Amino acid sequence: MASIERWNGDRSPSKHQPTLSPLGTSKRLAQRSQEGARACLVSPAPTEEWFPLGPRSLSRFGIIANERAAEAESELGMHFVSQGQQESLDGGVASNARRQSGWDVELSRQAYDRLMEEINTAFTGPSTPIQVLRKDEVVSESILFRGTRHYKIPLPSKPTAITAMVKVSAGVDPTLYASTSCERPSSKDHELCGRDNKLIYEHALLSASEELDLGLDRRHAVPVCRELFLGIEAEAGECSFRLTVAFKHIKVVLSRAEIAFRMQNIRQGWKARLVQLNREPAQREQFEEYVQALQDEREFAKRERHRGVNFVDRNMRSLSNASPRIKLSTLQARSVAVSAKHDEVAARREKLEQDLNLRNTYWISQREERRQRRAHEHQQQQRIQLAQEFQCQWLSRLTAIAFALRAGFDFQIAKEEREHVRRRMRASGVLRKFLVCKLFRRRRTHLYSNVIKTRIMV
Repeated sequence: MASIERWNGDRSPSKHQPTLSPLGTSKRLAQRSQEGARACLVSPAPTEEWFPLGPRSLSRFGIIANERAAEAESELGMHFVSQGQQESLDGGVASNARRQSGWDVELSRQAYDRLMEEINTAFTGPSTPIQVLRKDEVVSESILFRGTRHYKIPLPSKPTAITAMVKVSAGVDPTLYASTSCERPSSKDHELCGRDNKLIYEHALLSASEELDLGLDRRHAVPVCRELFLGIEAEAGECSFRLTVAFKHIKVVLSRAEIAFRMQNIRQGWKARLVQLNREPAQREQFEEYVQALQDEREFAKRERHRGVNFVDRNMRSLSNASPRIKLSTLQARSVAVSAKHDEVAARREKLEQDLNLRNTYWISQREERRQRRAHEHQQQQRIQLAQEFQCQWLSRLTAIAFALRAGFDFQIAKEEREHVRRRMRASGVLRKFLVCKLFRRRRTHLYSNVIKTRIMV
């Protein structure tokens, strides 16, 4: 990198020759330059056969890039060429044959394309977002040298002529490019190119081809594309402009074959209409829905007119029941239904008679039932009374037993307390006697000592 920067500082551009930015300003650009220098060391010198379009296809920036790559060969080439490549560069029949091969030419071309792409990217900067333009919309922009702007215009569903006009307020006139498939049209990839700051795109099927169906109406049909992409490049210098988009209806003129086909359809009438419906499923489905709606409307009107009675259905049922066999089967079914109804009525009558007999028997035997009910209630009361008496006896006995147990327990406790008091009284008497004897002995000793002391004194 240091050698590249020093080489750029020593070389001063001429007054009439355009200059590029220093190679050391971008690390990525320097890497691409090194790759280009490496490819130039392997490939032969560019000739007119090497360029398919001739030397005039190179831009002035490409000429400057080639000169710099040739000068950088002496400083950078030896660091990237292997020993085998160095031997091939020194000479030999095999190395000359390999340099003249198509593989070296393709490698050199790829390296040169990458280098030019990096140079153009360094000049133009990062790609700008695509802006959407509507009908009769005006946009004011300023573009630097080698800069680009991209726009997107939604296309209508009717034949229309879209006109994009650029009015330059300052600088050099830019170049307009348009495409319906490429999102970012440029000088290398475009379908339409503007002239005199104007670009016209006709969104319609202007000519009848064999691929198009004769039944397709070109007066209302349009191409399948839905967006027109517009690119503006400042190739000569920076500029400021105002972009305007205008829409205009196109009147499409049909060919003789299409007019004859339409006249034939008009003469044939419903047959042509039927063929067209069979050919287009969408129109056929729409026609069937329309027919179904008419049938439903007619049925509704008929029901309203006859007050909801379907006479056709009723007549068809009556006609089906008019044959002798059906009449005989109807009479048999009716007789079976009548007999079944009679059996059902007889069973219901028998059940009612049984219920009535049971009710009468109940009223007759009601007194006896009352007596039995009273006797049963009396027995129940006696059982309850006996159970209560038995319960009272058991409770009294349990009470007496509990009282006896409680009295015996209290007596035992009182007896133990008296025995304890008696033992304490006996112990206190023994202690009293001991204390009295101890006091008497002490007094006696004290008295004897006093008597002895008196005698001694006397």
